[in-house]
Amino acid sequence: MMKTKTSEEIQKGIVLDGMKAVGHGLGIYATKPAIKNTVRKNMHLVDHLLQVAFSKRSTPAHQNKRVIELAGIGAIALYTLYQGIERKNKSLLIQGAFLGAALLTVSLASSTSHRKLVYKR
Repeated sequence: MMKTKTSEEIQKGIVLDGMKAVGHGLGIYATKPAIKNTVRKNMHLVDHLLQVAFSKRSTPAHQNKRVIELAGIGAIALYTLYQGIERKNKSLLIQGAFLGAALLTVSLASSTSHRKLVYKR
């Protein structure tokens, strides 16, 4: 029977190998440490985005902070896409698309407009 830490390390290694294989299939050649750092950075941004978007505070100051955070993630996603296009780097394009998709998903999920709909018969 393996220890939990050993099992987690094996799972992380398998995930990194899978991401590396997918990257090779797309023409992106990166080492495991580079993939690990990139994924860690992007997942940290998405985690912070989720925490800000779905926190329960509803003060006006907190709403302003939420808008600023969402705009900041949007700017990071656009800049990453721009760098990918300018440098012709597929890795940056995929990172920008990932951040943009995460921002879009969180924005749609946290919007209150769908709660205010009134259905008439």
